Amino acid sequence: MFRDFEAGSLYEMHNAPQPQYIIYLEGEVEVIASGGETRRFKPGDVLFATDLTGEGHVSRMLPSGKSVIVTTI
Repeated sequence: MFRDFEAGSLYEMHNAPQPQYIIYLEGEVEVIASGGETRRFKPGDVLFATDLTGEGHVSRMLPSGKSVIVTTI
């Protein structure tokens, strides 16, 4: 799945719907895990989201951008 995201968008605490790779193509995203760890993802970075249970994470879109989401089985 291809995804466009707008600058300033904020996705409150949520879980990944299934194990998935998120490959960032443009823009920058800040992800804050429920434990407090904060990471920024930029073009070329890959996030393997596996937090299917628990509190989840917050995603904040910094500049607008694009990503590709690849789900696993």
